[in-house]
Amino acid sequence: MIFLAYLLLALGVMIACSNAWLMIRYWIYKETGSSTPIIGGMLAAVGMLLSGEAKLENFFWVPLLLDMGCVPMVIFALISRSSRR
Repeated sequence: MIFLAYLLLALGVMIACSNAWLMIRYWIYKETGSSTPIIGGMLAAVGMLLSGEAKLENFFWVPLLLDMGCVPMVIFALISRSSRR
């Protein structure tokens, strides 16, 4: 089970890094790309919950905030949508 937990955590971190790079690329170069919304943060959060380590389990929500494809993307979309009106 610990192998699965760390595998999910690693995949989640890789997807979150990809989402962050796409967001940075958009801000700097105005180039768009295809992000993977929600998946990276969810995989990392599930990996932290399955790890069996109390220190990781207590902070399972952090990947959801740090992954640009989760909460930050939703906030960015709401702000950009409301500024168009």
